[in-house]
Amino acid sequence: MPVGRKRGLLGKLKRLDLVETESPVWGSVFVKTARSECMSKFMVEINTDNSAYETDYYEEVIANLKSVIANVDCSELNGIIRDTNGNKVGRFYTHCEEV
Repeated sequence: MPVGRKRGLLGKLKRLDLVETESPVWGSVFVKTARSECMSKFMVEINTDNSAYETDYYEEVIANLKSVIANVDCSELNGIIRDTNGNKVGRFYTHCEEV
């Protein structure tokens, strides 16, 4: 990747000219849409109340987040998060609120 090139979801949105302005709220951007503008949020929800998190809580959460990153890197902005045992423990998704 060339030096100075923006990485991540925000960088991709900016290159596609889909970002109007960045919000002062972390993780929020104003996204251009056909109808109107909205504040788009990328949400990650993980339920850590099962046995996969009992042994090494932090390693399991890190594995979950790496899975989300791998999906976003492949342009998947919505999906299911599974623990190392294969159980569904959460989801990641985009949410748009009208401005």
